[in-house]
Amino acid sequence: MEFLDKIFPSQIKIAPRPNYSPENYQKLAEFEKFNYDPNIHLPEYVINLKFETLYMKDIDLNKDEGYLKFRNFLKPGLAFTAPFKAFSEEGVKVLREIVEISKSIPQVNFHTKRQPWNIRGLGYMSDFIRDLNECQKLAKLASLFAGTNLSPFTYFNYSHINIGVPGSGKKVDQWHLDSVGFVIVTVLSDCENMKGGDLQVLKRDRDWSAIDLLNSQSDDYTPEEIFTVKYPGPGFAVFMQGSHIFHHVTSVKEATEPRISLIQSFMVSNCFEEDSTKFSTFKGGDPEHVSYTEFARLYAWRSKEMLDELINRTDYDEANKEERKNDGSRGKQKALKIFKMAIDELTNAYSLLNGEKDDTIGYIDDKTNQITGYDNIKIES
Repeated sequence: MEFLDKIFPSQIKIAPRPNYSPENYQKLAEFEKFNYDPNIHLPEYVINLKFETLYMKDIDLNKDEGYLKFRNFLKPGLAFTAPFKAFSEEGVKVLREIVEISKSIPQVNFHTKRQPWNIRGLGYMSDFIRDLNECQKLAKLASLFAGTNLSPFTYFNYSHINIGVPGSGKKVDQWHLDSVGFVIVTVLSDCENMKGGDLQVLKRDRDWSAIDLLNSQSDDYTPEEIFTVKYPGPGFAVFMQGSHIFHHVTSVKEATEPRISLIQSFMVSNCFEEDSTKFSTFKGGDPEHVSYTEFARLYAWRSKEMLDELINRTDYDEANKEERKNDGSRGKQKALKIFKMAIDELTNAYSLLNGEKDDTIGYIDDKTNQITGYDNIKIES
């Protein structure tokens, strides 16, 4: 996919790595044998937030007119793509091995009211997982479909894994909007004979009034506005703007093995664009000594990127033109604007981390059919 390097000639931004791992999340020798090698293909189609469909066979991204058509289609924003082959058989095999090893590591296994079983924190413990999530090829592919440059999200989110146990009667994940901008969701299991375990998305953009519609969905009835993703097999993925569209995964009724899905999270690279991060979601579910530090670093990085724009790209020529009044110079106005944005970013971060502000978006609890937050979300396994 040479066109990716043509469209994105420079490297995708990645936040600086921490100098050390959190307590209980150091690298493990068991993971050292795995090395990541990207093997990615294109989806058959993409769907935008007007829920229109564009088939990739109808455009040529190597040509300017094809890329322009593609970008114009994405102007409303991406909803989701068709499933595409994200990992080779060998890639799936390695990821399955990592999952099996991880099951025996208590500190990475979590059980919550929203997700009965998930694995988190592997970005600190496995070079394979780190290299996978920081892969330039993968980030550029995600950026292509997002319509803007994306960067991998925080380390604890690297390759979040959901596990659905057949016959448990519990949804793998409940109806929700993501607390990070974009995700790649890859299935690692054989779904051929699986009943249930369906990823379903609502074809509406951030519509909180759709709760009754979502709650009406059942084994015997699925509203027309709910789209069911059909994965062709292990290693296939969908890319979606999960912060805009409600989605869930139904319970696995029958299967030859548990349903395993891997989620890679991305945020916008441009610090001046809207950030979809919701700190309260992670504060409620992740270890406190990890979540607070990770998000402090995230907000600090975004603020630093803002100030770097001022330090490295201030236009002195425009600022010093004689016909401009000194108090109205472009340089001054740019500086004031950036200072204000950086101050707002840090003030927001301070308020969230200090508990003065709550950015919870919640999820729809299938027990109450109501929106609930992430306080006291953890449960015993």
